[in-house]
Amino acid sequence: MSVGSPGAMKIQCTAKLQFRGCQQCAKLEFRATVS
Repeated sequence: MSVGSPGAMKIQCTAKLQFRGCQQCAKLEFRATVS
């Protein structure tokens, strides 16, 4: 896979961060629901 422009890499990184944030948020919600 060839690396394109820095902008494309930035978008990929942002998507990854958003996904991680979503996971963390879901984990917190799950914990709040369980306890």
